[in-house]
Amino acid sequence: MKKAIFLSFIWLFSYGFAPHAFAKKRVHAKHIRTRPRELAAVDDVQRQINALNALMVQKMQQEEDPNATEDDSNIPANGLYESWTNSRINPYHTPFYKLPDSVRIDVSQFVPPVESFITSHFGWRSRFHRMHYGTDLKLNIGDPVRCAFDGKVRITGYEARGYGNYVVVRHDNGLETVYGHLSKILVHENEPLKAGDEIGLGGSTGRSTGPHLHFEVRYLGNAINPEKIFDFADGTPIHDTYVITKTGSFDYEYAHRLSPSSNFSKGLARASHHKKHYRRR
Repeated sequence: MKKAIFLSFIWLFSYGFAPHAFAKKRVHAKHIRTRPRELAAVDDVQRQINALNALMVQKMQQEEDPNATEDDSNIPANGLYESWTNSRINPYHTPFYKLPDSVRIDVSQFVPPVESFITSHFGWRSRFHRMHYGTDLKLNIGDPVRCAFDGKVRITGYEARGYGNYVVVRHDNGLETVYGHLSKILVHENEPLKAGDEIGLGGSTGRSTGPHLHFEVRYLGNAINPEKIFDFADGTPIHDTYVITKTGSFDYEYAHRLSPSSNFSKGLARASHHKKHYRRR
């Protein structure tokens, strides 16, 4: 009896359990053989997902800037400014006191917009009771006006009671420059530029008493005295790096805040009120 039971177990193992075990081994071997093909299929799907993600990012950039390309990601100003717009000269509304305490700007590649001399300085104009946010440089009607640094044209336009024909360029170093009173504009919005490229011809359009270039330097919409950065007599930057500081670069704003009773400060307050409501600057 015991012998019969023992033989039955041997039969079950040989013809019952063993084929299932062999079948599992065959299935496992099949999975091993097919795994490379499965991994290759997964890789293909991942590559397609990556391509779609890249396409979506590029489309989002183009919706913000119609001329956006992959190279735009290498422009430092793209990480500094929240948006790219062709709407206004100063669309940012970033007060100077919210800026970082110290910002280093590379100005070593500066090209003077015109090789000339200063006819009017940055600062308060007692005669007109208003702030002058740029430096005026002498030129003749038709003289070429050049781009100060590498960058891209953000906005062009005409302002009858102010800049006349003007161009605003955002630069790779984070600054924006404004060129006013042009007789003719030679560039279009969203056009990339190199330092020294002609952007327009000198003139006396807008609120102007004679041919000159009104030249402004701005950082996140806040005007900086160009004479703090450039030596216009030599046509070179004073230093290769300009350090923007709240008290040094925007001292005219501090004068307004610390001395509200002065004529200078009252004029700045009126100019600030005018900017806020008229949306010109």
